[in-house]
Amino acid sequence: MRARVPGQVFSPGLSANWVLSVATARLLSGQPWPPPGGPGAGAGLVRGQGGTGASPGAGRVLCLTRRSFPSRSPPTLCAPAVLRCLSVCLFVIPSVSWPRQRVLMALELLRCGAVLAAPAGAALACCLVAAAVALRCWAARGLRRALNKTSRQQEVVENLGQAVRALRRLNQEVDVETVLALPLVQLAQKLKNKELSPEAVLYSYLGKAWEVTKETNCITNYLGDCKAQLQEVAQRHGEGGLLYGVPISIKECFLYKGQASTLGLRRNMDFLATEDSVVVRVLKKQGAIPFAHTNVPQSMFSYDCSNPIFGRTLNPLNTSKSPGGSSGGEGALIAGGGSILGLGTDIGGSIRFPAAFCGICGLKPTSNRISKRGLKNSVNGQLAFTTSVGPMARDVDSLALCLRALLCDYMFCLDSTVPPVPFREEIYASKKPLRIGYYESDMFTMPSPSMKRAVLEMKVLLEAAGHTLVPFTPPNVPRVVQTLIACGLFSDGGQALLENFKGDSVDPCLGDLTIILKMPNWFKRLIAFFLRPLFPRLAVFLHSLKSRSAGELWDIQHKIEEYRYSVISQWKRQHLDVVLAPMLSPALAINYPGKTSGSVSYTVLYNCLDFPAGVVPVSTVTLEDELALEQYQGYFGDIWDQMLQKGLKNSVGMPVSVQCVALPWQDELCLRFMREVERVSQKAKTLNTKPFGVSEGQAAPS
Repeated sequence: MRARVPGQVFSPGLSANWVLSVATARLLSGQPWPPPGGPGAGAGLVRGQGGTGASPGAGRVLCLTRRSFPSRSPPTLCAPAVLRCLSVCLFVIPSVSWPRQRVLMALELLRCGAVLAAPAGAALACCLVAAAVALRCWAARGLRRALNKTSRQQEVVENLGQAVRALRRLNQEVDVETVLALPLVQLAQKLKNKELSPEAVLYSYLGKAWEVTKETNCITNYLGDCKAQLQEVAQRHGEGGLLYGVPISIKECFLYKGQASTLGLRRNMDFLATEDSVVVRVLKKQGAIPFAHTNVPQSMFSYDCSNPIFGRTLNPLNTSKSPGGSSGGEGALIAGGGSILGLGTDIGGSIRFPAAFCGICGLKPTSNRISKRGLKNSVNGQLAFTTSVGPMARDVDSLALCLRALLCDYMFCLDSTVPPVPFREEIYASKKPLRIGYYESDMFTMPSPSMKRAVLEMKVLLEAAGHTLVPFTPPNVPRVVQTLIACGLFSDGGQALLENFKGDSVDPCLGDLTIILKMPNWFKRLIAFFLRPLFPRLAVFLHSLKSRSAGELWDIQHKIEEYRYSVISQWKRQHLDVVLAPMLSPALAINYPGKTSGSVSYTVLYNCLDFPAGVVPVSTVTLEDELALEQYQGYFGDIWDQMLQKGLKNSVGMPVSVQCVALPWQDELCLRFMREVERVSQKAKTLNTKPFGVSEGQAAPS
């Protein structure tokens, strides 16, 4: 029998350190504690001993706290017990959604504190009583915020409705369906030729946007001064512009005079922009009419789309699925038909995720190809990865037209930090066969069956179109994702990001990110140590989120630079023009992006490299894909792999996309490749044929 050391508690049959490590690991990863069938499991312990009305979340806390503070504990404060209590406070209480349950948990911890030594127990009791009071206040504040969120959503819908009704009286003869069906290039031509009026087109898209946002909650602000822009555009028809009379939507982070760019954060609600961002000014100069700000996830550090101010945006193709993020409002509005052209930003896939999840096209250009002046960010000064501004639309030609309009002398004059390189038409119009590298997996996130099938089918189609395809695998992606990308993005330990949440609630779409970032470095190392045997990938990720010195940051940036050179060297040794890469798809279920952070590996790699990358939908999920997903285990079998499989389920008919990648500053070549992928894909669909040797739901031979 094991001897009891004074000041230490051993639960019957359990090592205190084992309890701490396994409980913390499971709770951090979102799994229940105790585990089903494991120590302390059983309905009696959760419901019978947990008190009447206790939720499963409360029950697992009661189990853990009673293991931490057994009734026969000596009246001394023990380190293992305190650590286990900290685990509960850090991981369990914040993870429960209902305030009443949080209060029950805090009160149960208060009961457990009674067994501690009198001074320590009294101090802990006071803290927990204060926490209980604070949680009750938090619950009341949460209710007020929910009501405010609903009223803001209703206000947006009402403002759009009023605008639509006002324009309807003047445009009763407009064939709305015909206008909405026109591709952007044809629409722009008809506006230029006066076959359509800007007012009629704006009316058509406002009406459709009104319908789409009622279903998906994708618009945060109706930009009411679009009427003034409409009049200004009509007065200077002779000067026109490439986007004359075209209504466009813009992501909420683009400053627009008189509007707040909140990023879903309350601290930004009262700061109204005093001028337009550079890209908005350029688009207006080209004759475009911005009419809507679209929704983003809180702080834009998520590839889901929800925030406490404006609520959750839904995928118009399947409302149980996420529209992606952080340009999720744009993706939903364009896919729903409420906008023909949108502008987004991308620092880890924020244009490409919504494009892929919603079945549209999107381009992340080279980071400094388009001006970023007047862009609202939640973190400033981070240079390891820089944001790209890019277009989103239903087809590739629309993206090219937008890029032509933006890359003009007016933008180069407004922002002298942007290289004055206009759109190179000869590259985009070229018909020369391409030498294309391709890969099926980055060996960090296992591709879903539909992802792999899409790449291999596209390989066969491109070869049939006369292009040359050769295997190409970016080197060391797992190491880069775990040791360079996470370290570069959070080199300050996430403190700059956390500043945004002071006095604010945290949206569930962010998962446990803010909880982890709030941990001190020593505690991150401690939890990483205990996680390593069970979830090594999560342990490395957690360790990467610690704050670093300036010297360590410089070393990370130097390694990123060296990695970029190594990939370019490999690219040129193989004489590649472009690369065909997988794109995470289909859309994940709501709230699952926050539980599968590692799945950004396919997109964030090209932010790290600063290569232009675009997304084109090429297929849809088949029943065979869905059945094959049942066997999906991932490369690590950890919580990220498990959550990815669950999030991808029930997706038959949802779009599947691929990524098209080029070298830095070859944005026109990237677009040209995207157009070729779009062309051969549409041709195959039109002919209702499949690549040679490929049947529905099966992968093409490599």
